[in-house]
Amino acid sequence: MLATVLLTGGPRGAEVRADDPETEPLGTVPGSVLVVPGHRTLLISSEGYQTVRVEVDVEPRQTVRRSVELERETGSVVVDVHERGALIEIDGEAVGFTPAVLPEVPAGRHTIRISRPGSRAYEDHLVVAPNEQTAVEVRLRLD
Repeated sequence: MLATVLLTGGPRGAEVRADDPETEPLGTVPGSVLVVPGHRTLLISSEGYQTVRVEVDVEPRQTVRRSVELERETGSVVVDVHERGALIEIDGEAVGFTPAVLPEVPAGRHTIRISRPGSRAYEDHLVVAPNEQTAVEVRLRLD
């Protein structure tokens, strides 16, 4: 007889494994998974998010509920521009002025834009790696 763990939360589609990260997923969040009774460690993972471990003790035919919210993986971006006070935007959102260290930028691909009145704006793609620092060094050109 198996036990059921009902999982709510997100991100939607996060994969659920029991006890071993190398096994096939039992299901996804939100949803229910069937597990062998006893003490189980559910490993919930999704690309771009930190893996969460959920400990459960279940009896045969028992149903337990757990809520999970995975946190995004982040890195930091160090922006060094020779001109002080230039506006920094990531994905169209203003995030600070140069020079700056931007902590907790979601891991993945982004568009960075650096602008200052009287200068041509710099725009490029940026890949932020989880738990790493990404450096952007730019010299703005006069308009």
